[in-house]
Amino acid sequence: MRWLSRRALTRNADKIICESSFVKKDIINFIGLNDESKISVIQSPPPEIFLNFKFDEKRFQIVKDKYNLTEKFIFYPAQYWFHKNHFKLVEAFKIVSKTFDDVHLILTGSKTNNYSVQNYNNLLQRIDELSLQDRVKHLGYVDYEDLPYFYKMSQFLVMPTLFESVSIPIYEAFALEVAVCSSNVVALPEQVGDAGLIFNPNDIYDMAANMIKYLNDYSLRKEKARLGFERVKNFNHENYRIKLLELFK
Repeated sequence: MRWLSRRALTRNADKIICESSFVKKDIINFIGLNDESKISVIQSPPPEIFLNFKFDEKRFQIVKDKYNLTEKFIFYPAQYWFHKNHFKLVEAFKIVSKTFDDVHLILTGSKTNNYSVQNYNNLLQRIDELSLQDRVKHLGYVDYEDLPYFYKMSQFLVMPTLFESVSIPIYEAFALEVAVCSSNVVALPEQVGDAGLIFNPNDIYDMAANMIKYLNDYSLRKEKARLGFERVKNFNHENYRIKLLELFK
């Protein structure tokens, strides 16, 4: 039913907006749209707070104490849906933990319905099976104003998702000059470009190898963080508004 309604909407729309060339190709292929000139690729910017965020140096310690954060951690903010791929991530992190005994994995994200609650409970069981109870922290929902500090204190953002058109956390990390380690699915390689490391999200060894590569190389993390910022520094809501208005005209 959803596919039929979206097919009808896209075929009757005067214009279609999507956020990546990959999604544009999917619309053409799966909807069977003959006139691809109807489709415009307009990348939406990260939230304004991330693009212009000013860190308060005193607040780093406040946030660290508030959530009992360790000195070194990898960060993954995502709700506990199956396609967010938490299970493969913790299995890959088990490999990482054997090399780095001082690095933790921090998970944030709320449980929104019975489906995600069940995934969350299964994830806790898997963490126990892997004996990672002391290395993986799942904090649930965190205050939005604290989120930039999580990014900035992390070693890097990991994004192991199995499906995503574009990833808002990746843009948030770029805006804050934080390194990104991402899965290579759908539009994410297009989004990340050369500004991050990418891996096969179904291969825990590939995922672990890229995380280890980052942990071993501070200069690489800094360089990728710089390239990420270059990708989004000109993204802003005013430019987005102008592009939308041009489309309406």
